[in-house]
Amino acid sequence: MGQKEFNYIERFLEGELTGAKLEEFMTRYREDSSFQDEVHAHQASRKVLQGLEKDEFRRQLHQWDQGDAGESSGPKAGGKVVKMRRNLLRYGVAATLLILILGATYVFFESPKYASGLYADLNQAEPVLIERDAIAVTEGDLLNVYNLYQREEYSEALIQAEQLLDKGGELNMDLIFLQADLYYRLGDDGEALQIYQNIMHLDEVNQWYTHRAEWNHLLILLEKRPFDPLLLRQLEKISEQGDHLYRGKAQKALEQTQKPLYRIGKFLFKS
Repeated sequence: MGQKEFNYIERFLEGELTGAKLEEFMTRYREDSSFQDEVHAHQASRKVLQGLEKDEFRRQLHQWDQGDAGESSGPKAGGKVVKMRRNLLRYGVAATLLILILGATYVFFESPKYASGLYADLNQAEPVLIERDAIAVTEGDLLNVYNLYQREEYSEALIQAEQLLDKGGELNMDLIFLQADLYYRLGDDGEALQIYQNIMHLDEVNQWYTHRAEWNHLLILLEKRPFDPLLLRQLEKISEQGDHLYRGKAQKALEQTQKPLYRIGKFLFKS
């Protein structure tokens, strides 16, 4: 969180935002979940600091006052300087604690998002290959489904894809992969995982398809459980298989897992 963002939230909590500024803040709070996390973390930090102000600092200042009284019962030279130093120390400790709390809160909320996003970014659909006479549909039918996908009209694309698959004939594997990916885009991970699992167990299927299904299956699981050691080990195995078609992508994914935010999240949230 930058200083500008910090001051923005602080002004809201102090009741200093009014009119259009307040409305702008509330709109962002309602629509931006990450901003909500920052506001909640800020509120929690303020409560902690308020508690410290009431307890620890009060006790510490009381000890200092007793020490000063024991040294001299009369007025002390430089009393204002001593008081200023106390205030500086108090605010310095408070600022340090606030930074630590906000930093820890940021890592706690952001590391799982960062890790899940890493695998979500890798889970990109590959173009549908047009196979003439493979199924009882025209080239135009297939292109229409893929165009719907490109426009992110996933529900309609899924309906048309399944209608094409129901026509019979030899299965178009790329269309089946597109069907699985459409389920994934629509939030039905279970159905997508099942389709990929079925492909992985097909007899006499081209290695390209089994590797592709294995990769997509793993990415969905990693997106849901990005720090699972068993899933990470599976990712490592793919990166070590010289003949695996997704070896390069697996190696790049493993490189990303060495980033500080991911490693901290793995330490905090490992299964």
